[in-house]
This record gives sequence, C-alpha cells and structure tokens, in this order.
Amino acid sequence: MTENAKFSQLKEFILTKRNKEITKREIRDNIEKGCWEICRNFYSKCPFRLSEVYKLWRIFNRVADEETYPLVMKKPYADWIMEKFVSIADLPKKKTNSDRDLTFQDFLSTLQHSFSINSIVSATKEVHDWLVKESIRAGWVYVKIKRRGNWSFWARHWVNIAPGKIQFSKRKSEFSTVKFKSVFYLSEDTLIQKDGSKRINRMHAIRISNFQVFECLIAIGNRNGMELWLDSLEKSMKHYFEDTTPIQIIFSEHTDTLAAPCLFKREESFMQYKIEKEKRKNSKREESSKLPEIDNDSVSTEKEKIKAVFLDYDKDGNGFLDKKEFEVALKEFGLKLSEAQSSNIFNTIDADGNGKIMFNEFYDYFLENILRDEKSVFCNAFTEADKDGRGVINFKAFSEIVRARHDSTSLDQVLACFDKLCDGGNEELLMSKDFMQNLAILDEFGLFPNSMGIFETQLKSRFDTCNTNELRDKIQKRWDKFASFRRPGENGKIAMSGGTDIVDDLVPGEYSLQDLAKFHDLPTILPKRTILKGVLWKSSNIPNTSGYLVFPSEFSGHLEVETATNDFLAYYGCKFANNRSEKVYLPYRHAIQDFTYENDYLTNYVEKQNKGSGLERHAFCHLDCPLDDDSGLFIIGKLIKDELHITAFRIPTRHTLYVPENCIHSNDYLRGTWRTMLSDESNVDHVHLKRRCEGKGEGLESFTFHFAT
Repeated sequence: MTENAKFSQLKEFILTKRNKEITKREIRDNIEKGCWEICRNFYSKCPFRLSEVYKLWRIFNRVADEETYPLVMKKPYADWIMEKFVSIADLPKKKTNSDRDLTFQDFLSTLQHSFSINSIVSATKEVHDWLVKESIRAGWVYVKIKRRGNWSFWARHWVNIAPGKIQFSKRKSEFSTVKFKSVFYLSEDTLIQKDGSKRINRMHAIRISNFQVFECLIAIGNRNGMELWLDSLEKSMKHYFEDTTPIQIIFSEHTDTLAAPCLFKREESFMQYKIEKEKRKNSKREESSKLPEIDNDSVSTEKEKIKAVFLDYDKDGNGFLDKKEFEVALKEFGLKLSEAQSSNIFNTIDADGNGKIMFNEFYDYFLENILRDEKSVFCNAFTEADKDGRGVINFKAFSEIVRARHDSTSLDQVLACFDKLCDGGNEELLMSKDFMQNLAILDEFGLFPNSMGIFETQLKSRFDTCNTNELRDKIQKRWDKFASFRRPGENGKIAMSGGTDIVDDLVPGEYSLQDLAKFHDLPTILPKRTILKGVLWKSSNIPNTSGYLVFPSEFSGHLEVETATNDFLAYYGCKFANNRSEKVYLPYRHAIQDFTYENDYLTNYVEKQNKGSGLERHAFCHLDCPLDDDSGLFIIGKLIKDELHITAFRIPTRHTLYVPENCIHSNDYLRGTWRTMLSDESNVDHVHLKRRCEGKGEGLESFTFHFAT
C-alpha cells in the first residue's frame, strides 16, 4: 500500500478481480467482514461488548471518508452522528462536538467519554438499524427453500429485504451479527414472480430464484401483503442494478454535510425510520405472525359454504348453536359419544364459554381446524412450541402438542411415540426435521383418529358437498319481506321499495362497527380533486425561507371543493382522529394551541405580508380541529413525480383532522378558531405558488387558489 493509497482504491481493486458470478454487494460485505476479522482482536479489551463494537464499526464505515487510509470520519459527519446518539433517547451527554477528524479508535474513545455504556448500547442499536441495515421491508413469513434439488419444509422465518439482498433467520437478533450467513444476493439472473401454484394454508406465494443457484418460496398472508412484499423486492432489485442504497443516494447527492438540503434529507430519512419503527411496534399483530385472513375473491364463497354448514345445524334459526342442537348434529354424524366427550367438543368451539356457539366462533374453528389437514396442524403446533426458534422441543412441549388435540391419549402412548421420533438422536430433545419427516409415526401410535377427528371429517364432508345456491335461496326466503317491500304514495305510484337481493345476512354475534360498515360490493370512492401535470416543487436551500412551486401557465388557479370524510381523506393519507383507537408516534415535542384566523387573514397577511400563498410539508405530523362553523377550507395535496393532486376540503366542526408527516397542505384559506397540534423542532419545506407567464419566457407570477362558491 503506497503512502497516498485510498481505501476506495483497495475496494475497487478487489472488485475488478472478482468472480463475475459474485455480486458487487456481496464482495463489499465480505470486504467489511474481512477487515473486521483482522481488527477485532485489537478491540477485545474495549469496555463495550464485541458485538456492539462491530455495530459501531459498521456505522463508522457508512460515514467514513473512503478517500483516506486508514479510514477517518470527517468532523462534520462526526458531529452529525454524535447528534443522532444524543437525540435517540435523550442520552446524558458530556460533549458531542469533535474538534477534528476521527479514526475508528477516536470514534470509540469519543463515545466512551461522552455517554454512559448503557446509553451507547441502546443508541447504537437504533443508529445501526437505520444507517446500516437499511431494511426495505421485514417481517415474519413462511419460507420454503430449494437446495441441491431438494425442497425444505415450510418454516416460519424472519425475512429482511435490504438493497440488493434478502436475509433469512429464525430469530431477528441474528441480523446484527458478523456470523450471520443466511443471505441471498440478487443478480441479473434473479427472477421474482407471483406463484399461484404453491399455497400454504391458503396464503399467497412469491417465487424468488437464480438459475441453478437458489430458489425459494415466500408465503404471505393476503393479496395486499403479497403486493407490498413484491414492491419491496422490486425496490431491492432496483438498488442492485443501480449499485446503491437509499442512504448512499442521500450522501452522494449532498456531500456538504452543513448544507440545508442535506440536513433536511438526512433528518427526514432518520425520522421516517423512527416513525415506521414505531408504527410496527404499535401494530396489534405482526404481519404473518399467525394464520392470516384471506381477502381474495374465493373467500366469499368459502365463508358462504361454512355459513351453510352452520345454518344446517341451527334448526331454530336464532343464529347460534346451543348444546341441544349440537348433540343432534353429532347424532347425525353417527357419533355415539358420552356426555363428557360431547361437552369437550362443544367447549372447544365455544371460545368465550357462554354456552352458545356463535357463527364467528364456528367460522374461526372451521378455518383453523377443518380446512387444514391434521399433519399441518401438528407442524404448526411444533413451530409454536419451539419458542426460542432453535428447531427442537422437549418431551413436555411434545406432550402438550398431542394432548391439546387428543386429551384421551395415555402418557405411555405419548412417551412411546416421542422415543421413536427421537430414535438415533438426543433422547431428551426432538428435532424439527425428525418430527416433520416422520409424522407417519403419529398414525402408527393412533394419535390422529379420535372422536374429534371423526367430527371434523364429517364437517369437512358437509363443507365439500355444500351447495351455496341453496344457502342464498334460504337467506333470500328468510328476508323476503324486505326484498318485496313496497310503499305506494298517494297517487298510487311506488314511493319506496326494497332491493331485489339482500346485501348481507348477519347472524347474532360480536362485530366491529368498521367491519359492519365495510360494503365490499361497492366501488372505492375518490374525492373531487384538481390534477395538474408539469408542476415543479423547488425547495429553498436557505433555512426559514420559502421556495416555490411552479404551475403551468394554463392553470387558472381553480380548485375542486369537497366535504371531508375518512374515505376522501384516505386518498391523501389523512384521516379523522375522532373515535379512532390506533396509535401514532410523535418523533418531536408538540404543542396543542388554539389559533384564530380573521376574515382578512388571506388578503392582509398571506398575500401581502407573507408575499403570497403557498403549500408546505414537514417531518412532523399535526392535528387541526375547527371550533367554528365558518372555518374556511383546508388544502391537502400529494405530488406524484411532476403531477399534483389537490383538493380544498371543508372540515366539519369539531372533527379533528390528522395530517401525517410530509403531507402537502396549506392553512392559508382557514377562518375562525382552529385547535392545532404542531411542533417547532423540524424544518418546514414551504413553497410559494408561482405560475409560468404565457409568452414571457422564463417569467413567473404569483397567484392564489380560488374556489367555486
């Protein structure tokens, strides 16, 4: 290595010598791992754990100047990273600004002298997750992998899609370790497609393959989820072809750390990471963490057939099965059961234990047990019992799996079966592969057939032979008085009539109001909106000053007006906060304050004092609630490349509007008093409205939106 050598030159030299079958991203990852293996012993006496030092090593590499050797972190970047450590969790600080460029050793020393060890550990994870992992999408899914011509069994994995690569693990914690090896690098030969032929428990599958190298199937819970994963995989492929990552793009476009656009984009990236993380944290259930609901077109037919089976046994038509009706159904199946056995089956389905089997309980039980083969139930039960993801369970966990479905099975039977499954291995632990590959042993020991199994087989037979047309006829007959409903007026003509078909039939049970109000037969409705092509949003490079938004010369300034509803607001990512239980993450400190807009606010302040009306966006979210009847118009828009979609909304009194981060909006046209939640801890990207002057070359003129009366 010469005296003037640069680390970038070393990387480039290695890349030119690479095997073309190995991607550049894999080579770069290997260079980083290789350098770490050489240096790691040097940091073994560091006060941090070596795993934390490795994370810090990777963080340092992302912001270090590769035109140096050894690598150094330039002072502005060092200050910026230190600020991130401070801001993440209000860390106790002694000193944050460095007075020089930092080597990695200097970086560790600065952290050690500025923060407590515990604070560094917690902050390191946050910065590492954002700056290094750069996860495009991550979540629990089912995975099936083909290696050396053989397909593995379906298994639940945590999958992380990053720029140019996909990582698989049974535990999320592995992604931050240097020893993590289950990674698939994308290349020109990578094929990503929907796979309609492979389904796991009615889930949607995506096939990912490299010719003769790698092939896997990822099963996602529903069609919308599949589209999100496909979109993320396409983004990962795009980064592969462009040989970059989102963070690299920001850094390469804005090399001057102190420049306002750079700070804005980096802060926006960091806050977006925190917001998305909090959304995932507050999610009521992780995607694919359990068997999902299905949302494709076949669901309605499937649900109708289950409902038909249910109503066959609901002899009195009251919408639930009592124990007497259930016992009649068991006799129809030819089952001669004791009262205890009958009660056991009834109580298994009666989830809330109120002595009635409601349709939602029957439906959930049907999906979970009847429409899945018995072996699939046992395989998924093994995954549930393997709580630490090691792929092994002990005898206690195995016995709970079996006896949960077969309470009459003797302990001797369970023990004998467990011993045979473990034959040749560790006698105290049952491995996943031994369990999955020898499920026939469960048949041999009589662990599949029992009264519950016969009952479920009969239910499945009823389901398979069910005629949904008969159900529809039965429901139509039940509600015929509504379908034939007529109210004639005084002149004899019909003034009111019922529709010819019942939209839906609801049996007694517990429903969420949102589910009741979802009319799936109706098309999505969109708000009135003005759509303008050829607009240009030009942010200001100077803090606390406005840029400009250029409109085409032919735009008159007229905007469509719409009364706000949740359906209309959703088009722009907004919603009414009233009566919603979902949580949002506030990355900044906010205040709630009442502001009163006088009738001349637009003409006296916006157009004159503020030099014209405009639009804005920023990294903090806010709430806006009109307290007066005459509240003016709230402008909301979204920019799709050079196409602006925009609507002037009337917000009903005392309805609280939630405006998410980076949503385009304007309060220039408000009146009366509004209660507003806002923050002053983030830059506001404000632009004035400008219109190209027809026939005047590059000239621009200011204008104000106007609306139909």
